[in-house]
Amino acid sequence: MPRGVTLFDEQLIQGRVDSDALTYINKVERTDGASLEPGVKVAINDFVVNCKAFGLWEKLSVIFIMAGARTLNGAIIALKGPVYSLSNFNFVQSDYNRQNGITGDGSTKWFLIFSYSGTSEPLDDYHICVSLSDPIDNTFPSSPWGFGGTVYDLAYTHNKYVYSRSTTPIFGVSSFDAGFACLSRDNSSNFNWRNNKTTNNYASTSIAANSDNFRLFRMASQYTTNTMKYFSGGKSIAELPLYDELVSTLLADIARAVN
Repeated sequence: MPRGVTLFDEQLIQGRVDSDALTYINKVERTDGASLEPGVKVAINDFVVNCKAFGLWEKLSVIFIMAGARTLNGAIIALKGPVYSLSNFNFVQSDYNRQNGITGDGSTKWFLIFSYSGTSEPLDDYHICVSLSDPIDNTFPSSPWGFGGTVYDLAYTHNKYVYSRSTTPIFGVSSFDAGFACLSRDNSSNFNWRNNKTTNNYASTSIAANSDNFRLFRMASQYTTNTMKYFSGGKSIAELPLYDELVSTLLADIARAVN
């Protein structure tokens, strides 16, 4: 390519930049007050293009890439969803790292998605996905994400267990390791949980969900000290290994670009 023309410039010139990716990049740059590195832009564009090519995009109702942006406010802009950005309760710029994401304090800091609740997706056709920068500390009871009320959707650190539209947790899930972690349900009798590059299926009958709002870094009175760099919610995803690869590649490419 010509001297001074980046790969993203070349993609833009050739019409290979997705309009949703470009809209998001422009929103983040306006919020940051500065341009993103070309490598960050390429990573975002490739992620959106690949999600659409593999039929995943329509299953993703809300997406936040909480890494790559130059500021905390840029990192809580929605790539896709019913809200422009996450509602911030007590996070400050020093809680954000461009490679690793946003870190909770275990007591006061959390985000709320006001327009996304436990009833936003069909009862037996939904997923919740995060990417964690650290393994979840099993010694500190906390919840990195969840819907509340009396019927729960959440991952809870104490003894490592998850709820999926139920009042009874599944204990002893395979792991809460760093990286991609996704709960996906496509029927009323069981759900899939993927973490540490492994998918496990658990028997758990679904119960009508509450219309409680979704929270990141908090569930009810439990907060988390974890560091998070990606979130999505939407319809069930059968292709969990593929989605894992796309999210993991996106975040690895961003980390290299800002290093």
